[in-house]
Amino acid sequence: MAYQRYTVTHDPDSLEDYGRNWGDAPDGTTGWLREGEYIVTSEWTISSDQEAIPTLKPGGQGTGISEDKLMTVVYLEGGTAGITYKVTNSIISYENNLGNRKCTRTALLTCCER
Repeated sequence: MAYQRYTVTHDPDSLEDYGRNWGDAPDGTTGWLREGEYIVTSEWTISSDQEAIPTLKPGGQGTGISEDKLMTVVYLEGGTAGITYKVTNSIISYENNLGNRKCTRTALLTCCER
């Protein structure tokens, strides 16, 4: 499976937000969502091949869907420098007359010390 790879600067005492734009990008790149389609549910999971129980976790502010229902966000805290985590976002979308669709995307985030 191909993953998107991101490197985040990590401070174990901070709360970092990570988002995914499922709609069209500002540069005109077509997103996964179709015109008129919007996100109705979003779920995030975190795993690591290097830690049995990941130390990177959703923070106290949790997760959310943007007001326009085209983007999702998770607030992350913890983690261990040098460890790579799989951060997976699964959504269900809705489009009038066409019903629901599901999609899951995973990004690799590597924590680094500041």
